[in-house]
Amino acid sequence: MSSMSSDSNEAVRAQWSRLLEALREAGAHVLDGKRAQDPRLQALGARYLQRVLRGMLLTAIEVDDPDYPVLVRLFDTYLPYGNANPDCIYFHATVSPDHVYRITGRRGTARIVEVQIMDGHFVAGPVHKGLVTLTDLQADAHGRLDVVLSATPQPGNWGREYFDGREGQLQEALKPFEAVQPEGPTFTRTR
Repeated sequence: MSSMSSDSNEAVRAQWSRLLEALREAGAHVLDGKRAQDPRLQALGARYLQRVLRGMLLTAIEVDDPDYPVLVRLFDTYLPYGNANPDCIYFHATVSPDHVYRITGRRGTARIVEVQIMDGHFVAGPVHKGLVTLTDLQADAHGRLDVVLSATPQPGNWGREYFDGREGQLQEALKPFEAVQPEGPTFTRTR
């Protein structure tokens, strides 16, 4: 075994140990805290920590490449997180001002459609850099929306001057208790 692979192996082990220690500390904080005095509240706290971990792994490891963006469903009614609106579906993609991205989809019956640009990972409390809402967007005659995220001006629905962040998030709010699932948006890097 070369010293380079040995050093690499030690770095991976150190990162893994830091992750496990952070999980132990977070678990102890929730399970031993004053707010979680009964088994039900402790179980809910542990469940919440698992959701935070899932979001971290998804956004910081699995889909953290702005060169090959993926718009993933991050949380919704069945996978809540923090103060998310339970009537909304949240999608996430890692983006870069070095590229041009296009989000397309149908407006359908959504009451809210927002595209947010943030700087930093969502779990760490990102800084919100910009917001485009449904009232800012123009759909075609068939209800199709096409939004371009770019640091340079683009024709149509452009994510404007705020596009200097690191993450994009799409929020879609449906009518309460809507039985029909919306057609999911598509997301591509065009350049």
